Amino acid sequence: MLGSVARAKPAIVRKLHAAGHEIASHGCGHQLVYAMSRERFAEDLRESLGILEGITNESVLGFRAPSFSVTREILPWYYDTLEEAGLRYSSSVFPGRTFLYGVPEFPDRIHRPIVAGRQRKIVEFPVPAVHWAGRQIGLHVRLFPAWAIVRRIAKDNSAGKPVVLYVHPREIDPDQPRLTLPFFSGLIHYWGVRSCEAKLRSIVGSALFGRMGDHVAAFHDG
Repeated sequence: MLGSVARAKPAIVRKLHAAGHEIASHGCGHQLVYAMSRERFAEDLRESLGILEGITNESVLGFRAPSFSVTREILPWYYDTLEEAGLRYSSSVFPGRTFLYGVPEFPDRIHRPIVAGRQRKIVEFPVPAVHWAGRQIGLHVRLFPAWAIVRRIAKDNSAGKPVVLYVHPREIDPDQPRLTLPFFSGLIHYWGVRSCEAKLRSIVGSALFGRMGDHVAAFHDG
């Protein structure tokens, strides 16, 4: 949850929290992490945590970087900043490379990253990568058929790997106001929106999902 959205619409946060969902931080103003200094990122993170924790009266455990904007160059201070803020996990790294984001050769399993020779306390939940048409892309609910996503979940689960999916609220709203975008950007933003909610319901009904914070509590390397 973005801090700016939570501040403007606290009732939404309360409704999600009352339904049993874990509330984690997506930053405050949806700024790209690699475009900020360490100090500015820490300030943005603290602001978002203060807003969310003030609404839920619970500690926030996790963080998702806007647009998966974590690069190899910022990994040392990125994880240090999360630890200093008292967070337990991140789900912000794409283990590959797209034209927008990614850290090539990053482990594709849930783990405590080793950066600059030191294992961090933060647990990272990488976003699943898919090799498609000679490229790497994320496991987008909008893009792939439900059966393919369920098959991927079953395959990874059989190897002992939980799978992280992500869906923006706008991706299940076909009646949203449309932005005027260049063709390729428009395709990225709106492809599959009309079928996304039904697809998501099918996936949720076919696999067991849990809260990341609960998984971190039971997580042990190896």
